[in-house]
Amino acid sequence: MIRHLPLILKLRASRAKREHMGWEATSEGIRINKLFGSRELSYADIKSIRLNSRGYMFTTKDEEEITLKCGLGIEVGPLYEALAKYNISYIDENEAEPGRQLYDIDEVNSKAAEVKEYASSIINPKVKERFGEEFDIDLQIEPVDNFIDMYFCLRKNGEGVQFFEAFDDMVIAFLVEWEAGCGRGRYGLTVEADDREACAKAVEGAFEYLCEHYK
Repeated sequence: MIRHLPLILKLRASRAKREHMGWEATSEGIRINKLFGSRELSYADIKSIRLNSRGYMFTTKDEEEITLKCGLGIEVGPLYEALAKYNISYIDENEAEPGRQLYDIDEVNSKAAEVKEYASSIINPKVKERFGEEFDIDLQIEPVDNFIDMYFCLRKNGEGVQFFEAFDDMVIAFLVEWEAGCGRGRYGLTVEADDREACAKAVEGAFEYLCEHYK
């Protein structure tokens, strides 16, 4: 059970240029559901995407602008997978602050390895003391939509424990920009990834959750 909602789903969407009944990202494009029928916006027709407090703002190669609100339950994963494949530029204007340090994927992977090692040094001694030497936490780094996430997975004798294979997570980094011309992403780091005190607090929270729910 993942207790942290991705930041992208917490955005407060204001009134957009166009109102739609709902939308979702599919493997082929954006499906926009209207009151009467639906519309398919192919990734091949999208030039750029901006994310801000109003939602996702798509600009097509014909210079048409379409704004779609963010919301819980909206499938956006395929949209991020399409950025590189269809050469679409992207910017998260909520996070692209002037002077903010951004990192390429190699730097993010290096930071993720550091966070993983530090988190493991905190949680695994506690888990073994509480539940026994046969238990440990396997920390898995995975890209999820526009995030680089670290999952806490409980194991017993090296095997995943049912219902606790990914009982909590910690977001390490999030995509801020995708430069279509060079096919390169630039990421921001979360507080938990950039500050050891915040990281330790999040790890302690994961351990407390495990103690409360695993009997």
